[in-house]
This record gives sequence, structure tokens and C-alpha cells, in this order.
Amino acid sequence: MANRDQPVNGKRSKLTLLNTGNIVLLDVSLNNVWSSNTASLEPLDLHLKNDGNLVLRELQGTKNLWQSFDSPTDTLVPGQPLTRYTKLVASRSEINHSSGFYQFFFNDENILGLHYNGRDVSSSYWPKPWLLSWDVGRSNFNSSRIAVLDSFGEFYSSDNFTFTTSDYGSVMQRIIKLDSDGVVRVYSRINSSMNWYVSWLAFSGTCTAHGVCGANSTCSYSPKLGRKCSCIPGYRMKNPNDWSYGCEPMFDFTCNKILVLIYAYKIVIVKHFNSHIGKDMASIDVLQKHNCKMEGNTFSLKQTSNPSNNVCSEKLQRVYVKEGENHFVKFFLRFATAIGAFQTVSIFIIWCSLFRTKQKTYADQQGYHLADIGFRKFSYLELKKATKGFSQEIGRGGGGVVYKGLLSDERHAAIKRLYNAQQGEGEFLAEVGIIGRLNHMNLIEMWGYCAEGKYRLLISDGRLVTWVREKRRSSISWLEEIVDPNIGVNYDKSKIEILAKVALDCVVDERDSRPTMSRVVEMLQYNGND
Repeated sequence: MANRDQPVNGKRSKLTLLNTGNIVLLDVSLNNVWSSNTASLEPLDLHLKNDGNLVLRELQGTKNLWQSFDSPTDTLVPGQPLTRYTKLVASRSEINHSSGFYQFFFNDENILGLHYNGRDVSSSYWPKPWLLSWDVGRSNFNSSRIAVLDSFGEFYSSDNFTFTTSDYGSVMQRIIKLDSDGVVRVYSRINSSMNWYVSWLAFSGTCTAHGVCGANSTCSYSPKLGRKCSCIPGYRMKNPNDWSYGCEPMFDFTCNKILVLIYAYKIVIVKHFNSHIGKDMASIDVLQKHNCKMEGNTFSLKQTSNPSNNVCSEKLQRVYVKEGENHFVKFFLRFATAIGAFQTVSIFIIWCSLFRTKQKTYADQQGYHLADIGFRKFSYLELKKATKGFSQEIGRGGGGVVYKGLLSDERHAAIKRLYNAQQGEGEFLAEVGIIGRLNHMNLIEMWGYCAEGKYRLLISDGRLVTWVREKRRSSISWLEEIVDPNIGVNYDKSKIEILAKVALDCVVDERDSRPTMSRVVEMLQYNGND
């Protein structure tokens, strides 16, 4: 709409394209009220395109001198971009199409939003100003500042704000409009014979827009009744035809038109307000002590010579009314507390009993196995700790791997981890029981076993090797001392010495120093042939 704030008479006004290349709007008195401010000596064409864009262009070439898309008022059509150089300005009302107080544009932070530019104050109200841009899905890193609605009903903005209309996907007539109530809406219709309907809106409840009812007023909204503006007590509507003027007092001001508003906690002085007055008002006596008087439904302050005395700042006492006690509720709370405490104590006692029973059962199981087969049952974790994670290997054979271990009672042990761990615990215990019934001074003493899950381990005395080595170093007749006396003297000492030497070599601490099995066979065969 050209020259919307001073519209011309539509009957005898003229829109003319001059030979100079300028478009002018002349009123009935032939006064120039608007022009495109363009100039060109080339042949020109003023063309209305199918998308609704009125374009002034040169016939030879592709240069556009002017287009209506660059000068929107309160409406955009599909394909018409909103850029950093353009903005939508709402009308004052549905019947007054002059520039209103609501604007839709990109701010300095590249965010597309709604703004109120009133007579006295200005503010932003959409998106919510107390939220950060990324909290509402916006991005201010793109400085291109462009937004457009396409023909299918999808809107996209360079700050990542997007939406689709309720009838998205169909090509029909659509407009995006900033209405006089400060709400952006998209209107759609199938053809010109149909009525427009709202297919998208920025927010519901028109009280969200700032200044919608003016100063000294309140705004309420319901889906059925719509928006309702009201003046606060003691005020009346300033302009019966326009709520944007707000409300004016129905009494004369004192103190240079300074209002004293009284809230529940303290008295403050303001010049403009748009809120409900609290019901818990201060007593008139407190105000009178501070040179204040009541006029209508509002308190004002008498002017004095000292500006610092023109403030009523009495701190009011809070009065709390103590309600009568409900004895039933009090009894119920005490009863529930007692039940909760009893349940807590009971759970603790039961837990302690179960814990002691578990310990006793474990001890009984240990004693049972010790009495039944003569060995202690070790746990797998105990043996894993004793062998430092089965890291000190001292022997390996067809039945399993032997590890060096130190038990919790500081005894050195040889712990054999069996390969064949598929047998059941009962069968394994039967074999261990047989070993337990064997008793010979030259057999390695068995101390215990482990049968836990898939693990089968035997724990024996690990000091026999040390004892043999000490005898070999300290005594010339060490061979006679390690041989069973029941054998007598009827044996080949050289062969026994070779067997003992091979056995000691096979259990040295350094794994790499142990002879291989082929080397053991060679040593035995060589001495056997001798």
C-alpha cells in the first residue's frame, strides 16, 4: 500500500509512469504524494507478474529498476522475501490501515521476531525475550537475513526458524500477514470465491503482544470470548475507539502526576503501570504518616520542597492468620511416621539376621567339607589373589598348570589349575577324597581344593622342592636322605640322582630355564642306556 499514512482519494488519483522512468502517484489536486524515485532513458515496462510482484524494468536487458516486493506493508505473498532491508508493519486497526505499533523484522542479532514500538516504550515479545536464541531453536550466526514462504506452505528463515501451514503440500492462494493485534498469521484459500482461513499463527492468545490494551489497563483472553481489555479501578478508557491509547484517571493528579502503587510488601512510585493492584492494601494511616493522601482509588503524594521526601517507602508488616489445627491430620501424620520407623527397624533387623545366617552357613559348609574329605575348600577369588592373577607359573603337565602362590596365612603353596574342568563337583570331590586318604611322608601334602563353577584347582604344599634343594646343597649324602628308607639300599644311585636333577630342573622359577620335554626324554634315555 503506497503512502498508507496519508492515503489518497481513489476516484480521481492517478498512478503514472513518466518518460523519465519514474513512477508517481498524484492525488486529485495533481500533487505528487508518492514516487518510486527511479530514472532511466531506456524503454521501460511496468509489468505485474503472476506471483503478484509489480516490476519496473528495461525492455532491453534484465535490469529491474523497481519492484513492489521491496516495499511490503503488513503482508507477504509466496515467493516474496523478507530481508534485512524490509519489514512488515501492522495496521493500527482492522479499519485503519495506517502504520501501527507492531513490526516483524530481523533484529541486529540476525533473529526474526515481533517487536512493539509504542508511543512511550518499545520492546520485543516474540520469540520470548528472556530465552536465548538457541533455546527457541534459532541461530544468529547466519547474517544473510532472509525469510520466505513458498507456494506449498513452508516458511524458512535464515535464523533456522521454519514452519509449515496446516494445509501444507497443496498449491493455493496464501498470504502471511502481521495483523493489528500483533500476531503473525498465514491465511489460505483455494480460490477467490472462497473465504480466507488461518492455516498458521505465531502464538495463540493475543494478550502476549505488548501494549495491546495500552497503559493503565489489564488484558484477558479466552478462546470463546477472545481478547478483553479493561481499565484498572479509578481509570477509564482514553479513546473509546482505540485501546492503544490506554486508560486515563478519573481524578486530578497531585505531585506532578506521580502515582503511588501499593503492593503487599512495600510502596513504590511509578509513572506508568499495566498490572493489577494487590488486594492486600496498606492502611491509610501509614500513608498519611508519610504525607500521602487518597484520591479516587489511587494514593498520591503531596509535593514538598525536598525531592527526597517525595517517596512513600514505609515497609509494611506481614500479617499471618494461624489456621486451626486439624487433630485428625495431626494424628494420621504421627501414626504414619511411627509405622515408617517400625518398618525401617524391621528391615534392618531382618537384613542383619540374613547376613549372619549367610556367614554361619558358609562356615558350616567349610567345616563339613573339612570333616568329610579332610581338605579345606578355597574360593576362586582367594586363589586368584594368592597367585597374583595366576601369573607365576612353576610347572605344566598333562593334567594342568601349576602356579606358585602365597596363602592368606603366609604359607607357600603350589596351586594346580586342572585342564579337565567338565566333571561335576561330586565326582571331583570323590577323587580329592581318595587323595586325602593317602598318607605318605614323601608324597606332597594336599592342603585343599577349589570347585567353583567351571574351575577345578588343587592346593598342595609348595615347600618340597625347597627342602630337596637345601638337602642337595648342604649334605653329601643328600640322596640317601630324600629316598624312602623302605626301599633300602637296593637301587641305582646314579639313576636316582638323574631323576632328582631332572625333577629340580623342571620346577625352576625361570620358565625359560626349564628343559623342554624332548630334552627331558633325551636325558633319561641317555642315562638309562648307561
